[in-house]
Amino acid sequence: MPEWVVSLLAFAAAFVIAFGVVYVGLTVFLTRLLDYLITGERKMSKSKLIALLVAAVLVLVALGTWATQILWNWLMPYLFGVPEISYWQALGLLVLSTLLFQRSVSWAKS
Repeated sequence: MPEWVVSLLAFAAAFVIAFGVVYVGLTVFLTRLLDYLITGERKMSKSKLIALLVAAVLVLVALGTWATQILWNWLMPYLFGVPEISYWQALGLLVLSTLLFQRSVSWAKS
């Protein structure tokens, strides 16, 4: 295997791990924020909490879309000869993969 492919895959693995840590952290934050909203123990107004939740979701989606675009444009053209994608195509790919591969989540306590 050529040396550039090995270094490319090593960097991609490091990027995916770093992104995964940030993604999991934001996901945990959003889950706790949602639980906080549901329980009703609030120290700030409900509208501020909802605005914070919406902002956090938008940041999470933007970060996921950016990472998808960067990784696709970095790896896929070199490995498989496919064209590069735009930000909006990466968002569509992220939504499609979420719909196809994400397990259903139930907020009800068992």
